[in-house]
Amino acid sequence: MRVVYVDCANEVRVGFAVGKKIGGAVKRNRLKRRLREIIRQVSSDEKNGNYLIIPSKKSIDTIFSELKSEVYKAMNLAHESYNNDKNNCDTRDTKR
Repeated sequence: MRVVYVDCANEVRVGFAVGKKIGGAVKRNRLKRRLREIIRQVSSDEKNGNYLIIPSKKSIDTIFSELKSEVYKAMNLAHESYNNDKNNCDTRDTKR
């Protein structure tokens, strides 16, 4: 899973890029629904900014609790790597 972070927002905004390599429309939509629910649960803990979540193919078969912790860790890692190298409105990409 990859998370790209851009620190140019006054709120938490999250987008998903789920490509056709993940699977058919049913699998992609199910994964996006799961990711949206995870974001609803963890968004209050996250720092303001724009996040782009790019899930890997193995994310489809991942248990919800594991997927949640993976998303949370990737978002924190993206934010931390941004803070370690503060360039205004720069992007930070983490690959997990």
